[in-house]
Formats: sequence, C-alpha cells, structure tokens
Amino acid sequence: MRGAQEWQTSVRELDRPRLLVIGMLLLVCVWLEYLFHFALDIHEFYIDLFYIPIVLSAFWWGLKGELLVSSFLILLFVVPHLLMNDLTSVLLRGSMFVVLGFVVATVSDQLRRAEGAYQLANKELVQVFQTAADGMRLIDKDHNVFRVNKTFLDLAQVSQDQAVGMKCYEVFRGPMCHTPDCPMDKIFGGEERVECDVEKERMDGTKVSCILVATPFRGAGGSLVGIVEDFKDVTERNKAKEDLGKKCVQCASLRRTCADVSATLDPDSVLQSALDGALELLGAKAGSIMLLDEKKEFLSVAVASGLSEEFTEARERVGEGIAGHVAKTAQPLLLREGMEDARFEKHERVRGITDAISVPIKTVGEVIGVFNVDSKREGIFSTGDVEMFSVLASQVGVAIENARLYQNAREGLLNTVEALAVAVDAKDPYTRGHSDRVAEYSLTIARELSLSETQIAEIDIAARLHDVGKIGVSERILGKSGPLTDEEWKVVKEHPTISAKILEPVGFASDVVVCVLAHHERPDGEGYPNGMSEGEIPLGASIIKVADAFDAMTSDRPYRGAMSTEQALDELRRCKGTQFDPTVVEALLRA
Repeated sequence: MRGAQEWQTSVRELDRPRLLVIGMLLLVCVWLEYLFHFALDIHEFYIDLFYIPIVLSAFWWGLKGELLVSSFLILLFVVPHLLMNDLTSVLLRGSMFVVLGFVVATVSDQLRRAEGAYQLANKELVQVFQTAADGMRLIDKDHNVFRVNKTFLDLAQVSQDQAVGMKCYEVFRGPMCHTPDCPMDKIFGGEERVECDVEKERMDGTKVSCILVATPFRGAGGSLVGIVEDFKDVTERNKAKEDLGKKCVQCASLRRTCADVSATLDPDSVLQSALDGALELLGAKAGSIMLLDEKKEFLSVAVASGLSEEFTEARERVGEGIAGHVAKTAQPLLLREGMEDARFEKHERVRGITDAISVPIKTVGEVIGVFNVDSKREGIFSTGDVEMFSVLASQVGVAIENARLYQNAREGLLNTVEALAVAVDAKDPYTRGHSDRVAEYSLTIARELSLSETQIAEIDIAARLHDVGKIGVSERILGKSGPLTDEEWKVVKEHPTISAKILEPVGFASDVVVCVLAHHERPDGEGYPNGMSEGEIPLGASIIKVADAFDAMTSDRPYRGAMSTEQALDELRRCKGTQFDPTVVEALLRA
C-alpha cells in the first residue's frame, strides 16, 4: 500500500530543521542555568520533585506532535532546575535534553507519518473492499453480519440496513445453512479456507449460483474474531455451461437425425424420419413437410405430426401464408409469440400458433418444399434453432434428391428385369403369365400370414423375378415334352443361381435376392441349389415355392395336362413337411 511505503521511508529520514531548533532551545537552557545558578539559592530537592513529571509531560506532548508545548514545558520548569547546577552538571543535563529532544522529535514525527500512512492504507483497504468485483461480507463469531460491500448488496438484492446486523443465515441463505457442511462452522472449527459451489436465495425467493470462499478474520494477536465470505456470481457462467450442454445434445441429435435421413433411399421414409427427428431436436409439438407440385404453384403436406386433418389435407399457394412465403422467398422464417404481421396474422390465429419456424427444402439450388415446426414445448424458438433446422432441411433436400434418383434408377432397372422375365415367359407358350400368377398367389399367402408391408413388397418383387435366370436355359429344354436327361436337369437347376446373379447388381434388397435363390429349396433338404433344410429356408422363399408349384400344377405343360384346383391342393397337403413348408401350405388352403 502507498501509505505503508511512505511510513517506511519516513523512518529513515530526519526532520533536520526541527531538530536544530529544539537543540538550540536546549542549549539556551543550559547557558541560562550556568549564568543564574549562583544567583539563586534554591535547594535542588524541590526542583527534583517537579523534574520527573515535567520531563514525562514534555515527552508526552512531544509524542502527540505538540513540539511547542513540549518546548515550553522544558523552558518553564526545567530552566530553574538547571540554574542550580554547576557547569559539569549543566553540560550533562544539556546533553541529556538534546538527546531527549532528538528522540521526542524523531518519534513524534515518525508516529505522525505512520498514523497518516495507516489512515491512507485503511482508506485504500476500505476502497478495495467496497469496489471488489465479488460480493463480500464480514461475520462475527455469533454469525452476525457487521460489514458488507456494494457488490454484495447488488448480488443479494438487499439494502445496507437489511444486510448489516442480521444473522448470515437470515440474509442470502443457502442449503448448507444449519447443516454440518456450513462453511462458517468449518472455519470456526479450525479450517483456514473453505471453497464450494452453492446456490443462494435472495429475499424475493430467486436463486443465484455462486462460488463461496470463506476465510478467517483475525484480530490483534491472531485471535479469530470473525469470517470473511467472498461470493463470486457464476449464474451466467453456469447458464452458459448449461446452454453449451444443450447445444451439444442438439448437435448429437442433429447428427443422428441426419444419419437416419441419409440411411434410407425410400422417399416416404426420408420424410418421416426427418420430421420425427426435427420434433425431437427442436422440442416442437407439431410439424410438417410440404412439397411443391410439378407446376410449382401449390404446396401439399407430404407428412405431418400434431396437425388436424383439416390442415394436412389443405394446399397452400406459393406466396401465401407462412409456408407459401418461405417457398417464394427461399429464406427461413422465424415467428415468435406476439409477432404482428398482416401476412401471417390470420394464419396464426386460425392455427393457434404461438411460435414457429419454416425453412425451405432445396435441391440443386431449387426449392422443392418447406419444412415447418411450431409450438415449442419449453420457451420459444431461437435463431440458433433456425440454424440447426436449416442444416437438417438441407440434408433432407439431399436425401430426397438421392431417393428420387435411386427410385428412378431402380424403376428403370426393375422394368428391364421384368422385361427379361416376360421374355422368359415368352420363350415357352406354356408358362406365359406364370410369373404374374406366382406373384398373385404369393401375395395372397403373405397377407394370410399377416406379414409386414415391407416383407409383402419384397415377396412381390421376388415372385415376379424368380425365374429370370431361365433366360440362360435353352428353349429346347424348357419346351421338352419328355423326361429331362441328367445333363438337362443340371442346367435347369442352375436357373435360381443365375437369377440371383442377375438381380444382385441391380440393388434389390438382400431378402429379395435370397428368396429368388432359395425358392426351390425343400424342408427335407432335397431341394436345390444349396440343399437347405427346414429352419434354414427364408419364409419368402417357401411362400414362392408353394405358389410356383400350385401354378405349375394347375397349368398345362408339354409333358402333362393341368390338374384341377382340388387335385393341386391335395398334392400340396400330401407333400407338406417334405417338399413344402406346412405353415405356408395351410395359409394357402385357408385363403
């Protein structure tokens, strides 16, 4: 501190003019004693009665800095005493008074400077206490608050009168009060420092998060007289930390949703996955994805959640309403509670929207739809929500475009493969339309077994393409009216493998390819091409095998005439468990 530094400097410095004056006054006293010693016959004993108290008084006033009073006492009372002494005594006493004056002047001067330094240091200390960035309060051993700074008053939102004189647990109390974890009790118990995170409560009941540091406050001799509490407000820091945690969770959710959206090439699955992910990501109650028609004039709801049927079936013209505005401008739109805009006021009133976000879905720089969410469950949507939603919408646009390209390519390939199947059927007039009929029977059995729509769709494709490998079997073998030779039978048995090889590069689901490959396998293990047995054969393949056999038995062939429906069903009953899956046969019989 600056005052303390000045005091240290003053100890090393002497007030030379003042000492010179005092020394000369003392010398005058010495010579007066010498000149008048023999003129006055005053017994020395009576002077000695006043000597000690006079010197002590002079010394006392010197300590207080009153050098004139001290000098006057010396002149007034000590001079008569000096006059009764001889020259030697006068010199000795004069020397003593010179030293005494020197000591008095030096000590008094240094005390004065020390007191000034102390006052300055104390002033600076008080200023530091009052202007400290942290809230501070001093508490005595009875838990009474006897001093606080301005920051504490602002932090606790109390007045000086409310804070000082109260118990520490009555003002700015916390959950540790009256518990073994109380920092005050720990300090009074002997600890030198207690630091902890604590949530304090203001007088109005609001909470504030703080870092509390409690340290002993010691008096003269080092005795503990109280405690200094230092409160650092970390409410904003904790809120920022909490917000960061939420953002991390949101980013993880966004990344997961984007991965889910990109993982499928089915357009409907892309839209549903994107909407479900957006509602979870943004905590919205409702949402929808609207796509533009081919003429780009109207938006229609492709998928929705939390909306009434009235709104899911409605169409919105580009440029009108919330979604129409976004489709026209190709810019995100954030609507918050209390927003007044003539373009959206009616729309909000009818829908009952409190807050909403609408962002464009783009592909190759062109708007193809609008992604909407509304009514945030907690709070209202923020600009950060808009940014995340826009990222998801851009991913949705890419996924939709990829799904469309895939669907187009798949349809083209499927048409090509179906054309091959038709060509195979055309090779043999007896099997014309066979693939279509097998597909029809297979779908009937699959529905009777209550399979999922995905499984039914895969079985439909596999049934239509199950014999595409016969494109590699000569017409002579396919149309032969008599029994096949071993070599010819070996060629025929290769057609499931050839079918699978044709379908694999096309990108069909693996279940489709497996069903085609195994549609001639048997539960007894006597099938081909891999000799699978019961439990190894996919259900779809067993369904196609039964449908294939039923159509073959009820159709004319070069080597025999068609059986009746009842005859074919009796044959299926007879061979179930060996050649055919019993469950599949029973399903066909029920259908």
